[in-house]
Amino acid sequence: MNPTLQKILYALFRHPKHRPAHLKTTSRLKRNFVLMRIHVGENGQVRDIVIKMSCGNPQLDQMAMQEGAKLLFAQPRVGRNAMAKWHNMRWEVPKNLR
Repeated sequence: MNPTLQKILYALFRHPKHRPAHLKTTSRLKRNFVLMRIHVGENGQVRDIVIKMSCGNPQLDQMAMQEGAKLLFAQPRVGRNAMAKWHNMRWEVPKNLR
């Protein structure tokens, strides 16, 4: 295959920003889940949330963060001392929103 043609095809079909508008698929999700890192304070309440792997839809990522912020965890402890810790969490996209 011609190297120039190969570069053009690669740009068209691998990189969405180079695709024509009628070929773009923005409504489909990349994944059916969101991976988050949740920072839990000494009292068990969520302090911070970071998205580590998006589902591909910013609104659903925001929904995952809002639901994660409502959670209350058991006090993370090391021995007898309460300590803040980071936890990994997987949030599944509801089936009616896929």
